[in-house]
Amino acid sequence: MPSAVRDLLHDLGHDLATLSCLVEGLRDDPKLSAQTLRKVELIDHEMVRLRNHVSQVVERSSTPGVVSVRTMAAQLVTLVDEVAETCVVLSPGDDVSLRITESVLWRILKNVVDNAVRAAGPTGRVEVRAVLSRSGQVVVEVADDGPGFPNGAPGSASRGLNIVTGLVEACGGSFDMRARLPRGTCARIVLQGDT
Repeated sequence: MPSAVRDLLHDLGHDLATLSCLVEGLRDDPKLSAQTLRKVELIDHEMVRLRNHVSQVVERSSTPGVVSVRTMAAQLVTLVDEVAETCVVLSPGDDVSLRITESVLWRILKNVVDNAVRAAGPTGRVEVRAVLSRSGQVVVEVADDGPGFPNGAPGSASRGLNIVTGLVEACGGSFDMRARLPRGTCARIVLQGDT
């Protein structure tokens, strides 16, 4: 695939992710009628489908490169913080890198952060942190102060988290979620760092 087409597909994937964030903000608007909310859900469904098609094409044609986790997390935090009422912050951490396809890392981080924002709600807080472990693994934690397990509202979280699990495992890593005390959840992604 020509580089220009690959770059265009990459940008299109990021633009669709931005639109998804905007739709997520609409979904939480209590002023929406049931009919409008159904239309928003249909728009979201179609954007997810398009984003998945774009991601599949990009992933099949892309080779892994060295990606700064902190830089990508900062971009995502800035984007989500702009469109969500939830306070989303990037905590101090290490400037760690992975050898990974950029679109795969974006999908992993985006799904986990979106899930945390939904769990925390409009008055909640989400913290994203990336560090290098002593064994050379990159550890990304996304913590929210939502109701935690099993008190959270049902929703699309399981679909997104299943996607994350599959992507992380395909990269040779691990993904788990743990309850935080006194409330909330911490999602933990562990991948081999770029050495």
